[in-house]
Amino acid sequence: MERNELTSILTELPICIRSPSKREIVNAIKATKKEKAAGADNIPAEVLKADPYISADILLPYFQDIWQKETFPRNWKEGIIIKVPK
Repeated sequence: MERNELTSILTELPICIRSPSKREIVNAIKATKKEKAAGADNIPAEVLKADPYISADILLPYFQDIWQKETFPRNWKEGIIIKVPK
């Protein structure tokens, strides 16, 4: 590319600064893979996927609160790794 072509490319991407919508949460739940191990909360993906709209209704207030406070629970940074021999 020519140098003048590079300057015409947008350097900043449009960023949405609103909290996640119910539709976005439903889409994320639907995109979650099945038959994976549950996290520290012991909620398997199948439970959330059983009715993604009810799950999104339950999760939406938590996500909005996290968005407004601009911080998330500390235990969300934790993970459990279990070595399974073949």
